[in-house]
Amino acid sequence: NTIAVGVDTDMTVTQALSTALGTKHEDKSAAAELALSVAQQVFLAWLIFEVVVKLAAFRVSFFFGPDRFWNWFDVTILLAAMLTTLTPHMSSSYLRALRIARASRALQA
Repeated sequence: NTIAVGVDTDMTVTQALSTALGTKHEDKSAAAELALSVAQQVFLAWLIFEVVVKLAAFRVSFFFGPDRFWNWFDVTILLAAMLTTLTPHMSSSYLRALRIARASRALQA
């Protein structure tokens, strides 16, 4: 997930800088767009699976247990990702930041 976010961010920033500086740069290729879209859908499916399994396992303590802040954060990311998927014209840059912050959870352990 982090690699996909990094590649997408790099391509977006490179394109934005080229536009701002007036230099010519190739737009994202159709294959790259498709690959990133598929990767985003796979990560979204995995996050849905993870949240549903954790919710089934922990029930009420999912929202009120010791990891409640991380669980609420996961639900927030899930809702934002679903909203971005349902409304593709919406910017997903905030979602990239949330995913990177979620990756920091692994560093905490």
